Amino acid sequence: MNLFSSRMRNRELNNAYQNFLMIAEGFSNRYQHYYSSDYRYFGMPDNFSLGGTPLNDTIVVAKSVIEEFRMKTRVQIVNAIFLTDGQSNQNNQYLDSSNVVQRFTTSSVHIDDPVTRMRVFPEDVKSQRNKTTSLLLLALKRSLGINLLGFFLTSGSGRRSMGNLSYAMSRYPTDEDYSKFRKEKFLIDTETAYDELYIINTKGLEIDEVDHMDSVQVGSSKAEIRKALKKNTKGKLQNRILLNAFIEKVA
Repeated sequence: MNLFSSRMRNRELNNAYQNFLMIAEGFSNRYQHYYSSDYRYFGMPDNFSLGGTPLNDTIVVAKSVIEEFRMKTRVQIVNAIFLTDGQSNQNNQYLDSSNVVQRFTTSSVHIDDPVTRMRVFPEDVKSQRNKTTSLLLLALKRSLGINLLGFFLTSGSGRRSMGNLSYAMSRYPTDEDYSKFRKEKFLIDTETAYDELYIINTKGLEIDEVDHMDSVQVGSSKAEIRKALKKNTKGKLQNRILLNAFIEKVA
């Protein structure tokens, strides 16, 4: 990639600098523009837009990985965990026998496993959103007989946080879902193809490693001690609740 060159003339070099700064600005503010009412945003050049989440591809590959793991370790119970920060890119194209690109709808897709003779049909999927991902997850779970857990990481606050929750869930969130997610910084969705999907606002569950009790001096007032204790426990209760729910599922 050659963004600048000593062979450029002054005007060309200035244009290159400006383009580079615009690309940097695009990356730093892309989500801010996306979630705001200001739509005067033109995005990055095609080859610079580093987006995409290959979750579906990962699920397909996971089958052989889990089979190999089970064969090597001889374990009876397998807990497969998928960690993602976005929904998968969806592909609705394929090459037919004549090498011609054809399109299909997700409602027409079903999965056959010739080894286990397992079949998954669209009507087996609860979720009305991200059907292909749900179909692949359900097929993986049924064909291998495994426990399937998902972690969906989001960030941000306010409208962006609520938008991320809606994006992650298998259905449209209720007011109760929004309220709980805003308060606890995580939500457990049991209506997806996962056994449980843990939707986590990483910003809300950050914990600093500082022991704030060290700042309490001899003779400090009750208010100062109370303040230090609150800082020490900030975020830890929610983390413990989330961790306990996860342990109970995999233990």
